[in-house]
Amino acid sequence: MVDKLSNSIRYVLRALDIPKNFYELVSLQDVGIKEFAKCLNFLIEEGVVCYNKKLFSLTEKGVELRKKFGIESALHCTSCRKSLLLDKRIKNIFDKFVEITKKRPLISHDFWQEYMLPIDVLYRVEFIRSKNDLENNKFIIIGDDDLLSIALALTGLVKHVTVLEIDKNIVDLINFVAEKENLPITAMVYNVEQALPEKFIGKFDVFVTDPVEAQEGLKLFLSRGLCALKENGVMYFGITSLDTSHKKKLNVQKFLSKNNCVFTDIIKNFSFYGEDFQSSSVKESYSRTKLQELFSFDIGSPDKDWYNSHFIRVQVVGKADCANKEILLGKRLYVDSDVVTFVEEHV
Repeated sequence: MVDKLSNSIRYVLRALDIPKNFYELVSLQDVGIKEFAKCLNFLIEEGVVCYNKKLFSLTEKGVELRKKFGIESALHCTSCRKSLLLDKRIKNIFDKFVEITKKRPLISHDFWQEYMLPIDVLYRVEFIRSKNDLENNKFIIIGDDDLLSIALALTGLVKHVTVLEIDKNIVDLINFVAEKENLPITAMVYNVEQALPEKFIGKFDVFVTDPVEAQEGLKLFLSRGLCALKENGVMYFGITSLDTSHKKKLNVQKFLSKNNCVFTDIIKNFSFYGEDFQSSSVKESYSRTKLQELFSFDIGSPDKDWYNSHFIRVQVVGKADCANKEILLGKRLYVDSDVVTFVEEHV
């Protein structure tokens, strides 16, 4: 019997004002997929939610529960996107940037790659600009398969962008485009397990990364960036509510607080990542993820973009105090007990 509602249950009751498939439902939850799975399985067992033809909907019991607790549909503005309008200068680089992204190699699951939608890369640039962190600043990016460095440089507003990236194919593409377009970018091959090169310590105004989400790997990415920042520098990073539980977020928050960092902005569900949903290999891979193992029903494969991350801005107060040494994590760089959206043989 459901007589007390957790936030997860309230989310499901609110979200199912109309039937939704698994990926629509899981995309915007915020407790982590493993915790959400317990909630969804419980509601099905209790007869609050039914699952039919790959769609979730409320049963009569679920509808009555909504009424009992006064849960109404959430209203969202559909005419504005991300509460931001792209600056004219950023709008003007969209077509060129999209053409450049088409030259990227196929994603490599060995490096945990998933390409962000080009428009969402530009929204990241716009958000950075809106926080007064774009103009005349030196950036360092660790991991740049999304080609954020190129989008930043195409604005003509940044002083320089340094990219540290493990995939040589991405490094070669960035350097090729930088030379062709005369952009202030330097990219080099780098494994985050290595100590940050001494020449980069304390040299940058802004650090940006989309880190891996295993806890040890995530903290390692952030620590490398903190080492690279000048006093009172700024960090931006993406993090999901899919492979990241509240407990893990709390541990990351404690780690950053210990290093003199304060959170200034958290923009939820800000960046989406695209896939070829008609590809048989993409569809088949979903059946082999740890994600499927959490549910008693067939989660199928998505038919539109669903995997997304929040975008976080962190201000360093003074200087961070991170050790800069080689740390070999092996598989733990990519995987922990929270991470379920991966195919086992890729790690």
